[in-house]
Amino acid sequence: MIHLALPTGTNYGWGLCGAYLRKELSKITALSDPTSWAPTEWEKKVEGVCFHALEGVNLKQWMSLRGDKNLGYVFFENELHSSSISNASELDLVLAGSTWCQTQMNGKGILNTDVLIQGIDPELFYPLEPKSEEKEFVLFSGGKFEYRKGQDLVLAAFRILSKKYSNMRLITSWENQWIDSMRTMSLSKHVDYIEMGDTWAEKMHAFYVRNEVDPQKIQTCPLLPNRKMRSIYGKTDLGIFPNRCEGGTNLVLMEYMACGKPVVASFSSGHQDILTSENSFLVKSMDLLEIKDSQGNVSARWDDPSLEEIISQIELAYHQKERREQIGQNAAKSLKNLTWSAMAERVLAISLS
Repeated sequence: MIHLALPTGTNYGWGLCGAYLRKELSKITALSDPTSWAPTEWEKKVEGVCFHALEGVNLKQWMSLRGDKNLGYVFFENELHSSSISNASELDLVLAGSTWCQTQMNGKGILNTDVLIQGIDPELFYPLEPKSEEKEFVLFSGGKFEYRKGQDLVLAAFRILSKKYSNMRLITSWENQWIDSMRTMSLSKHVDYIEMGDTWAEKMHAFYVRNEVDPQKIQTCPLLPNRKMRSIYGKTDLGIFPNRCEGGTNLVLMEYMACGKPVVASFSSGHQDILTSENSFLVKSMDLLEIKDSQGNVSARWDDPSLEEIISQIELAYHQKERREQIGQNAAKSLKNLTWSAMAERVLAISLS
């Protein structure tokens, strides 16, 4: 019996992971769902394996439920500390969402680790037919709007390129429901972050205008169900993912690539588990970026991608259609076997080992 102590939902990473693992694991093993229990039952000891979502950098169990064997699954981007080490010692194994995450843990002496890569749904995300409309060259940028995700770099690149190439457009899927996360964009040296407007569309319109980008050249998407994203990807030519750090492998990036779409992306942190020079346009030039807390202590160490290289890679993709299409085909092939069902099989194998 596996007790799956993971959140569930449709519009955020942990929710999708929990929902898909429930679906796929239930096909191959006995499964229980502690999220359906009364909260008072979350404290108890159960027979079998507990597969726990861990709360970021603290490596703390999301639920306090305990099993005969306890596995933790974690994604984090900030610096580990003493409580991370203590909490990890309470688990039989800590599964990292990326090799980068595992390396960070190993560097702090947390050695009971392994890597577990997320999957994509091949029924939703599979190669698209070539775009029927070629007059416009459309960029795509996804992920919640925050400094870590690098949308400031996307907008700065687009500000320059949209003036150089009159047919260039941008589709964004950036809606962020966490205001504190949004406000980290004020750290950027590339854009002027402001908060104006009531709706998401109004806020983004004001942001584009303040940063001297023509709003008429940008389509701003609301928060959409995962199943609707493929149709959005089909309207675009190139995905831009200059993320400064990813504790996981960036699910939006994976789903976009699975649709046979090429990307310009930062070759760092969790992206390195997915990207190669054959399946993407890599951004390799980076500066070390130290994020400090209110006391002046370093809370995170990320890679800051070069805006110049992002622009040059977008231009390379823009001018070289055949190479762009080949990279898109390679992207789809490389993602074909990274499915939620394959992930579930690995979870079962680890649980039985």
